[in-house]
Formats: sequence, structure tokens, C-alpha cells
Amino acid sequence: MPPWRQTSAEDLRALIAYIHVLFPDDPPSVQPAVNLDEGKALFLAACASCHGDTGSGNGPAAGALAPAPTNFHLKQPSEERAWKVLEEGVPGTAMPPWKNEFSEDERHTLVEYVRSLYGQPQANSQENSLR
Repeated sequence: MPPWRQTSAEDLRALIAYIHVLFPDDPPSVQPAVNLDEGKALFLAACASCHGDTGSGNGPAAGALAPAPTNFHLKQPSEERAWKVLEEGVPGTAMPPWKNEFSEDERHTLVEYVRSLYGQPQANSQENSLR
């Protein structure tokens, strides 16, 4: 390739246009952005009875379950694991499959919401320990 100073302006513009095709400024997102408020609403409707309103594993049904529901503040599943659990449930536990209850987009939203809980302070920790 000749030095750039010896390249015509037209060829330089063509080269820049080609580079922009290879490396766009805003690469397309593989998945749409997730609305965590929507994820929270889905979680409260379907998951809170076991996992608790805040994902602490202390929902009203948790005391009767063995093994206990996951506390998502202490344990963050990988995206793959969370997706598999929503699709298939967990054999030998009370965790049912949700594949037929939620659309693919809703399951994706739930995965992201559950993963967002990890490491967050648990609201009302004293109240949670009483359940």
C-alpha cells in the first residue's frame, strides 16, 4: 500500500467509507435493552412467593421448600444457568419450568432482573431474617 500522502482524496474517502462499513460507530445490539421495571413486575407476579419480594429467598412459601429458594443477593446465576432454569425448572426442587408461561422476551427480562439483584443490599434485612 502506498503512503497515505500519495493517495488521492477520492481514494482516501473510499477507504474511510470502507472502514466505517467494517467498524460501525454503533454496532447493532444482539439483544434489546432490558427494562428492569418490567422484570421486577414479572418477578413479583411469578417468583416472589418463593424467592421473596426482593429476591432474598424468603417468600411466604420458602419455609416449606427444601432445598430453600435461591437468595439472588448472595448468588448470581450465569445467564446460561438462569435461562436453563427458566426453561426447564430444577428437578428435585419446587422450581417449575416457565417456558410455557413466559415469552422468550419475558424470560430474557427475568434473567437480567434476577442477575441485577446480586450484591445489592437487602432491603429490610431485619424483617427478612424474621421470615
